[in-house]
Amino acid sequence: MAKINNLQIVKQDRENVVPHLYTVLLAEGVERDTLREKLESKGIQTGVHYLPNHFLTLYKKKLLAELPVTEAVYPRLLSLPLHLDLNRDEQKFIASTLRSYLA
Repeated sequence: MAKINNLQIVKQDRENVVPHLYTVLLAEGVERDTLREKLESKGIQTGVHYLPNHFLTLYKKKLLAELPVTEAVYPRLLSLPLHLDLNRDEQKFIASTLRSYLA
């Protein structure tokens, strides 16, 4: 797979776990919400998953330590389409669209 500037694939244990999300890490300075809007305008749905626990109401009062890495990484995570009906042409379209927006 050709590299896409300003994007890193989040490694997953694909030997022991069946992935249900395809998550990427955007480079610092890339506005995730703006990118999501651009992709949506091309018919590419994305997602943002797994709000860090210490952002959830239940845990806000129980935070025992600062989590600067989590807070820096979370706004840069983006889930791309991943499903059985995603054909090769659609995969190429998603990649080329991402490549053009992140160049």
